[in-house]
Amino acid sequence: MENTNQRIEGVIAVSKARKLGFIKNPKTEQDIAIRLDDIKHALPGDTVLVELKNTKIDDMEQGVVVEIVKRVKTKFVGTVQKNADCFIIPDSQKVYVNFNLSDSEAAKVEHNDKVYVEIDTWAENEVRPKVKVLQVIGKKGVHEVEIRSIILEKGFDAEFAESVLRDADELKAKWSPIPESEIAKRRDMRGTLTMTIDPIDAKDFDDALSIKTLDNGNYEIGIHIADVAHYVTPGTIIDKEAFERQFSVYLVDRTIPMLPEVLSNDLCSLNPNEEKLAFSAIFEITKEAEVIGEWFGRTIIKSDKRFSYENAQETLDAKSGEYFEELNTLNTISKKLAAKKFAAGAIRFSSEEFKFEL
Repeated sequence: MENTNQRIEGVIAVSKARKLGFIKNPKTEQDIAIRLDDIKHALPGDTVLVELKNTKIDDMEQGVVVEIVKRVKTKFVGTVQKNADCFIIPDSQKVYVNFNLSDSEAAKVEHNDKVYVEIDTWAENEVRPKVKVLQVIGKKGVHEVEIRSIILEKGFDAEFAESVLRDADELKAKWSPIPESEIAKRRDMRGTLTMTIDPIDAKDFDDALSIKTLDNGNYEIGIHIADVAHYVTPGTIIDKEAFERQFSVYLVDRTIPMLPEVLSNDLCSLNPNEEKLAFSAIFEITKEAEVIGEWFGRTIIKSDKRFSYENAQETLDAKSGEYFEELNTLNTISKKLAAKKFAAGAIRFSSEEFKFEL
């Protein structure tokens, strides 16, 4: 009977520099080391079955891959090297082997092409896998080519299926303008001064602030979030697409949105001078930042101003300009709330945010 007591399943990592693979031993929480000769063509991130040996490498248990249980990916981006022979250097620094091309595949590419390939065959006695070319992206070093290479290598999808785009257009047509029957179900905040404050290069605005001075001298301050759930309902094509994508992707020169742009930048974006559906938290707050009333629910709002962080700060620094009084009040209240938070033991986190100018 085969002894499986010393077999462990895990996700493999590979160090090209050390020429070793590693998986974690769940019993000891220590790494098991695997020589590249014993890796059985596993690639970083693959789930593998490893059999332990009675030897060690640098004080680590040694193992041998006996089975690749699941490949994490089979498609890669790389650069063509076409000299005496033709092969591909993968973009990922974690991939420890280059890729070979058959003569027919090599005929499709030129030296220094960035290409998107898929593993075709990888015989047990071959050091490198053979791949087939799915797409010639363009020449290495060209900005657009490099950005598209990143998108493909990381497994992101920059395009939406026609069915998703069609459903998004239908939602736009159905809810533009917003029917009076829907407005009647919501708290009407269109008459309250409302503004968005976002990065200068933001394309969509998913939150807004409103402020109004009450007759008793207190402030009514609202935090409004775009009511995306009103449009994207469970089980629909768009809902399933959003579930698959999970988040928007921000690159230095573009965004790959989680939802089609007709939703993310239009229907569900709190654009200035447009009536929008929102879910809101509205508070009555004293001048000393004491919260004495709260309300949560669905609203309709109309943003009066789109501020960037920079021009909002410029208005505060100049102590004048459009909506200075309202901005100054919100800023003062926020500082008092922050002081109370830290006095109560909150942790102050700080980090640097990097921006790129192209």
